[in-house]
Amino acid sequence: MHIKFRKKIKGPEAKLIEDFLQNIEIFYQDGLEYDFFIEPYAEIGIPDIVIIGWDKKMLTKWSPKRTDLGIKDIKIMHHISSFKKRGVAIIKLKEQLGYPELEMEKSLSLLSEANLINKTERRVFAKDLDRNFFIRHNYYN
Repeated sequence: MHIKFRKKIKGPEAKLIEDFLQNIEIFYQDGLEYDFFIEPYAEIGIPDIVIIGWDKKMLTKWSPKRTDLGIKDIKIMHHISSFKKRGVAIIKLKEQLGYPELEMEKSLSLLSEANLINKTERRVFAKDLDRNFFIRHNYYN
């Protein structure tokens, strides 16, 4: 997945971010790895900084099929996960997201192969997010 970033502009805001990053270890938690994204383009705007704390041990449980997932698949997964344990009817999922049927079926198949969802004839459920995603903390501003 490719992440785009805004071009760095020198000034007080950049200095504030640099100063913050020099003291970031106060937020660290034992057992987690951290990644920092400075001014990434996001669908909701351009946050100054995004910090992700993730559990590296979870990578050993990660299905290799997850590397086949694209942005659209992740968006669909996010939507499914918003329904928690009750899941969502597949017909409603198609209506709500508006993807063509073949694209939706392909994404659901990929998500199932990646062991991220359970799919019945009529409904789809996100599997336990704590097991499937190794992000434990995310901070953004």
